[in-house]
Amino acid sequence: MLESNAFDVAIGDVDKDGVVEIVTAGYQNTTSPEIGLKGQLCIWNITESNFVLEQSMEWASGVPTEWHGVSIVDVDNDDKIEIIAAGYTNDTRLNQYDAMLTIFSWNGSVLEWEKVIFGTPSAELTLTR
Repeated sequence: MLESNAFDVAIGDVDKDGVVEIVTAGYQNTTSPEIGLKGQLCIWNITESNFVLEQSMEWASGVPTEWHGVSIVDVDNDDKIEIIAAGYTNDTRLNQYDAMLTIFSWNGSVLEWEKVIFGTPSAELTLTR
């Protein structure tokens, strides 16, 4: 089993099914020196006695990545809840850290990333999809 750590948690009805989900953001350690840590977002439900992992997504960008913050909100007022994860990548080849803001959607069965914004403290943020 691979090591995983969660740094932040958000609680809310992400898919609007009347059941509250728990969303965690952190990383999964690949144990690969080339890749290192992968950002990990997990969606959990609670049954009477257990946590049930509904979905997990890892960000495998080829460089170490961690997510440290997560929030649940309707960002664009489209009546759909988005999951926002904030973190960074560490491009060891360039000796550079880049901030990363990612927007996800969850419909109860599929977790998808919708937008990713990268940037360094001295650069403008760029949007990729």
